[in-house]
Amino acid sequence: MKKDKTIKQKNKIPCRICEKFKVFCIKHIFWGSLVLTIALTMLLAGVLLGVGLLFPKGSLVNTLVDSTNNEWYINNFFSQKNSKEVLENACSDNFDIVIVDIKEDSLCSREKIAKIIEKVSVQHPKLVCVDFAFKDNDSFDTIQSNILQRTIAEVKDSVNLVVISSKGRHNEIEHSFFTQDLNLHYGLSNFFGFGEYVKYVDDTIPRISLKMAEMLKKNIHNLPDHFIVNYRPKSFNPVKLETDTDIAKIDTNHNFSDFIVLIGQTENFEDIHVAPFFILKDEHRISGTEIIAYELTSILSYLNDSKDKKKIHENNQHPYTFLPWYCNMISLLVMLVLYASIVFLLNRCKRGWKWMLSPIVLLSLECLLIAGCFFIITERFFKIPNISLFAVSLLFVDPMCNLSMYLIKKWKS
Repeated sequence: MKKDKTIKQKNKIPCRICEKFKVFCIKHIFWGSLVLTIALTMLLAGVLLGVGLLFPKGSLVNTLVDSTNNEWYINNFFSQKNSKEVLENACSDNFDIVIVDIKEDSLCSREKIAKIIEKVSVQHPKLVCVDFAFKDNDSFDTIQSNILQRTIAEVKDSVNLVVISSKGRHNEIEHSFFTQDLNLHYGLSNFFGFGEYVKYVDDTIPRISLKMAEMLKKNIHNLPDHFIVNYRPKSFNPVKLETDTDIAKIDTNHNFSDFIVLIGQTENFEDIHVAPFFILKDEHRISGTEIIAYELTSILSYLNDSKDKKKIHENNQHPYTFLPWYCNMISLLVMLVLYASIVFLLNRCKRGWKWMLSPIVLLSLECLLIAGCFFIITERFFKIPNISLFAVSLLFVDPMCNLSMYLIKKWKS
């Protein structure tokens, strides 16, 4: 009998709350309907979010939501910001990264690349990354191949050296012909797009930019699980090699001491990627070597600035992470209060004016919402909000407003 009484008392509590809420809504129609509208919209948004989570990763629904929230939003953000930039205004403080850019294909023989590696290594840089793949094939000059292997063998103990490998079509790892014989450090150069950064291939082998950070003695385990590389314009102190004379004088004309040096090509058409946003004004193309540099600056920036919020706000190299769910919900609540208040004001207009003004107001608010997210949340705090949740939720405010008014009239009668 006692258990039955306690159950009845517990059931009465929500009933009392509902009754008090009904009385509040009847006495204060505007505030009551506003609260009810927001509650119903949030409930519907929560249901939609829950349904979205039920779909497995990679499914059509999941892909559509992710592409809307992540790719569409961040691509438009980069295009909007980068289209106004020119190289002279690009951020040049990039952790002392230098790209040694071999402009002429005639300079890409194995003997000449060996000479470049030797002349750069003599100056004791922090790290040297060789962004070339040297296949083991009888068609290549054996003498030049021996010179390259011998040079790397001579410098590898005196300089922090890393080379690229790649995952082939049949899931095998393709190394340069000397990588395993010389027991060299390597990372994978496979590029998986401009979306979320992929740290490892097969959860074991690091990407080349992650391997470079590890070799610079950074704790890569502190990196977030999900982030997007900062592709705001950057200048990487390019050293352009166009003639044999440039190679001969590379050690006298340039100082690489304590620099991170990337040796590669930025104009090799086989290694050019087309970004879905502007990299620089009117330019979508970016080389694989530059992508490695962009990824490395984002990784180093996060690991250097993660405990210093002031640095994060001032640093134009910090990667973009995702806004936590509770921040998304608070932001959504603020947006809903603003829009629901406008909807209630529109309801006081004549029916003809309402149907004309409603879509204009909704579109304007959606534009303001995206602009606010761009300039406040993303630009200042380097966070990516769940824009799809915001945009979809606003569509339900008007019908939920009508439903709440109908419910309050029903309670009143």
